[in-house]
Amino acid sequence: MAAAVGATVRSYTGLPVSSTAHIPTEEPVVVVRPDGTLGRTLMTREVAHFPPSQDGGPTSPVVTNHRWPVDTLTLIRPGVYQHGPDAVVEVLRCGLWVRNAVEPVDAEPHSLPMDEANEMVLYDSGDPQTASALRELAQDIARQVAADNTVPLQVTGIHSAARRNEPEPFGDIRPTVRDAADRTGTAMARVGSERHEPSRPKTARAAPLTVSEHFRAVWGEQYDSCVAFAAELVRRHPALRGDQSSGDPVVELAVLRLYLLRDGDLPILLSEAGAGRTATQELGRLLASGLHRLPAYAGPVTLRTELDQSDLARYRTGGTVTASNWFACTMTGWSGRSGNTDLVILSSGGRRTALLEAGDPDVVMFTPGVRFAPLAVEAGARNAVLLRELGPSEVATAAPDACRRAVRQLSRALTDWRRDESFEVVRTGMLSAFFQPPFPGTTARPTADGAGASRDPNSAAPTNG
Repeated sequence: MAAAVGATVRSYTGLPVSSTAHIPTEEPVVVVRPDGTLGRTLMTREVAHFPPSQDGGPTSPVVTNHRWPVDTLTLIRPGVYQHGPDAVVEVLRCGLWVRNAVEPVDAEPHSLPMDEANEMVLYDSGDPQTASALRELAQDIARQVAADNTVPLQVTGIHSAARRNEPEPFGDIRPTVRDAADRTGTAMARVGSERHEPSRPKTARAAPLTVSEHFRAVWGEQYDSCVAFAAELVRRHPALRGDQSSGDPVVELAVLRLYLLRDGDLPILLSEAGAGRTATQELGRLLASGLHRLPAYAGPVTLRTELDQSDLARYRTGGTVTASNWFACTMTGWSGRSGNTDLVILSSGGRRTALLEAGDPDVVMFTPGVRFAPLAVEAGARNAVLLRELGPSEVATAAPDACRRAVRQLSRALTDWRRDESFEVVRTGMLSAFFQPPFPGTTARPTADGAGASRDPNSAAPTNG
């Protein structure tokens, strides 16, 4: 069914174990044995299964979250990391695959299932000239993992063309005390006759060095996972690239996905990590650029909030409402959630975030600075505030007929959403920091020539977030 609609399916490799209802990506994922009992902790935690390619051919699953020590290597495509000039390390469901840099076709390791007993460290044994060096590299990686984690490991040679495996139980290779550099993967092994230090992550991804460094320092593997996800997303949806003069779509979408996954607290953490004002401003630019690559949504959206009478009075002024922070709405209502007011907006440029798979699929998001024209405030057991999104150069004084059509469209949507609620439909999911309303701040009063004159009705205007 997912393939028929072109959807991506994400799955855990085992059972996530957490003490909370929301499963953070840092929590362990464990094996579920055939009898239902729980087994060992898994190194690979989550896999994305993409729909068939445009030519109808199958696609290999891509690991999107793992604990393998490859964070110091350069990501060259989703799940694949460069190790020196001659070798790459690929993360699989069953473990790691150490192979030559030449990209394989229809490789068997991509389809290998997770092994219940051992994490597999595979190496390419098909080429006699490199097999010995790749085997040594695989063993050295296994030693590092054994020193840092209590997981059973098995080093195995694999030759896809001949379908021949050469298992080598790893139990006889004892973990050794490694220096700090070795433990972080900066001196793993040798390939060929020379010893090659793994490349440091390159920062040629359009983002300034300070931003990239802080992303990696604060988020590590989660940032790399978002980059891998964004790269595959752009490959499957070329329209996300935009024109040639725009920035790097992979970086922008990866940063945006990370921002959404962290519920909007990324700027705070960057500040705590020492990011200055310039880096924070660049972050805001990347986020906005990434969001504007996503599909726009034209239609009614809503959020439920708590407003007092003074707040409602400010929406009645008829001036412009300007968002002071990022905020989000949904396309399907807020059934069963608390709050005394439904804010209903006719969106024209809000962006759907479903492609990023970082929250509910019906979310529509707006950036700071987006303006809205209040259309109506309806008091009742649950209040309703109706707004219309304004274009960049549009004034709040639209033609009366257009306003009436917008009110009818928003009222019909609100009626439908409240009917769902009367049938005891309840919206699930966590309340997000993004679901905060845009409050009226500076308002624009129409003048004789139709332009707007600005004034501040209340210097103590609240801000969302």
